[in-house]
Amino acid sequence: MKFLFISVQKTMDVIGVKCLHYQLIANSFKSSILFVPEFGEDDSFEEIGKFVDDMNPDIIGFSVMTIDFNPAALLTGYLKKHSPDIPVIWGGHHPTVAPETCVEHADFVLMGEADEAILDLANALEKKQGLENVPGLYFIKNGEIIKNNLPP
Repeated sequence: MKFLFISVQKTMDVIGVKCLHYQLIANSFKSSILFVPEFGEDDSFEEIGKFVDDMNPDIIGFSVMTIDFNPAALLTGYLKKHSPDIPVIWGGHHPTVAPETCVEHADFVLMGEADEAILDLANALEKKQGLENVPGLYFIKNGEIIKNNLPP
């Protein structure tokens, strides 16, 4: 299972993403972080698409603060067209507070503290198990919103 986290934040001060990244690595999963503080030109999207193609991740994750919502939505939209078979997960402050605004962009929304939940998600995806028991996960399945309980 290979994760790619993409940060659209203006700084590399993304403690949450770094914690999840190292949590995955410490538990034998592969993880990388791509920092994209500015983009918008077609060339930028193509370069990001090439990076994703070369890396070939199993899942792409974004940490989204409200100020990052529009850039994250824009880049997620591109990635879902470019690599439709790679699921996208959003987590962070904005998805925790307003998951219903995020699920229309991302396949999965991870609410609350994700240190353990990211491992539950990785294990479930790797074993092709259902996601109904992953704490804090919000997603749409068969047209129905599934909102799992927050982790402790």
